[in-house]
Amino acid sequence: MKYPFVKRIAKNKYYPLAFQVLGLVVFIALIADAFIGNQNPAFNIATNILWVWWWFFLLLTILVFGRFWCSVCPFGAEGDIVQRFFKGQRKWPSFLKNLWIVNIFFILFIWVDDVLGIANNPFQTGIFLLLISFGALLVGLFFERRTFCRYVCPLNGFIGFNSMSSFFELRSNNRETCINHKEKECFNGGSNSKPCPMFEYVGGMKDNLFCIQCMECAKGCPKNNVGFGFRSFASDLYSNNRKTMEFASSALIITALSTVILFFFHLQLPLPHIESLSILLIFSIAFLFAIFSLTVFAISRIEKINFKNVFSSYAFSLIPLGLLTQIGEASNYALSKISFVTNIGHSQTALIEIFIIFAGFVASFFAGYKINERENHSFTSFILIVLLLFLITSMILYPLTT
Repeated sequence: MKYPFVKRIAKNKYYPLAFQVLGLVVFIALIADAFIGNQNPAFNIATNILWVWWWFFLLLTILVFGRFWCSVCPFGAEGDIVQRFFKGQRKWPSFLKNLWIVNIFFILFIWVDDVLGIANNPFQTGIFLLLISFGALLVGLFFERRTFCRYVCPLNGFIGFNSMSSFFELRSNNRETCINHKEKECFNGGSNSKPCPMFEYVGGMKDNLFCIQCMECAKGCPKNNVGFGFRSFASDLYSNNRKTMEFASSALIITALSTVILFFFHLQLPLPHIESLSILLIFSIAFLFAIFSLTVFAISRIEKINFKNVFSSYAFSLIPLGLLTQIGEASNYALSKISFVTNIGHSQTALIEIFIIFAGFVASFFAGYKINERENHSFTSFILIVLLLFLITSMILYPLTT
């Protein structure tokens, strides 16, 4: 915010609205193409942009900028725009203020993509997008702020937890200034800004989990106490303040469906296709929970401390491996789509994917080391985490090397 050009963009009343409107126009065009365009997925614009290029772009922006996409997402924009015209939205029920609905919808998202294979069916892709769009519109109409994004969106957890690894952060410059300022325009809204759509208070925010960088806090802060910029990779993970079983379990579900599922989907059960993959999907989650819990149990016995404390700490060390695995897989797929231009063959794209996955192993190794250091655990406990990471990485690489 020290740079005038950056400050003008962040505080401009048309940011992120201009991007949201543009995104909605493109989104509507893609839905139309999904229904009336070429129904061959190889030549359908909607399926190629959404399932190949948008996904690749999303992963890269998560790695660098965190949840930037969420500020311009068409689904979130629907609620923002509806609430400009309709007031009186209600609060989300307290018993639903958690990530379990998000986790269930994320599992369903992976199921319709990897099991039902809607990425290869333009018409089904159109139906899927309309359902999410209708859900976002309905929640935005009845509930305040971005309730849909915080408590319902299938990708909230995936984007949020992976954003904790990103190189970018938005924070208050001086926490004392926030504490001594009673009005809290950053959270409640002010004359120049709306309330924080994600229910976050920037004065106490310590990670990227829910911040979507909409800049409402920067616009509303009369003290100019909001800044953003680059920081150490994955620093949220080893300075973690979300040490609960809910957050740790969510991180494991996301990691399982980003990593070990690739190994299990390589297997074949003597069952029909959909039933086989459905079982393997659920087993992927159960398997990671099982091997991680065994590792955590061993560490808790070595350190003579509570199982939950170890579980909720080390679960976050797996996140970089999951994110880089997804980037590696998406890179391979995207490069194969343009191989006629780049002249990069399958063996080269596979090597690129392997390299990115290995980088994920190193990043998780580092995160695990920093968590081990923060918790003041023994070197033996760290070795157990490394062995776990090695096992998961080997399972990811197996389908690529056979």
